[in-house]
Amino acid sequence: TVNFNDLLRLSQNYNTSGKAWNSGDSNYDGTVNFNDLLKLSQNGDSVEYSTYLGGSQVDSARSIGVDAKGRAHVTGATILGVFPVKDAFQPVAGGCTDAFYSRLSPDGSSLEYSTYIGGVNIDEGKGVAVDECGVAYVTGLTFSPDLPVINPYQRFLGGESPFSVEVSDAYV
Repeated sequence: TVNFNDLLRLSQNYNTSGKAWNSGDSNYDGTVNFNDLLKLSQNGDSVEYSTYLGGSQVDSARSIGVDAKGRAHVTGATILGVFPVKDAFQPVAGGCTDAFYSRLSPDGSSLEYSTYIGGVNIDEGKGVAVDECGVAYVTGLTFSPDLPVINPYQRFLGGESPFSVEVSDAYV
């Protein structure tokens, strides 16, 4: 299990320094379009790493989990399909606003995995939990009838009808 000494917090407008992964996007103009991820030391008096996570459009981290190896697992929402992906389950955005799930190395210097999660409508990652084996569970909100589902408890958006309109559902 992870204790509070492994706290990672999200913030905005914090300068990255030291070991940090960066998407290499040279279009950053100082506006709050990125997520900033900080890992604090065990006693909380210093920053072990700080890094941006995002593309050149508006990205919003909503939840973070930390596994036993110290890797940060982050989920949230991104727009316009310019979020960095790596070894992705879904390498291309499904619509204008998609959820994302990303995992960073324990020292924050590399992106180990990153994927879109979404269909044709609005999708947002709202929570992430990591079990003792390092398996991540992402939850969120979807308005997309074509959200990729595998072995689903509920096959269709809005219940058991494939033609539900103007509804949203949670996803896991």
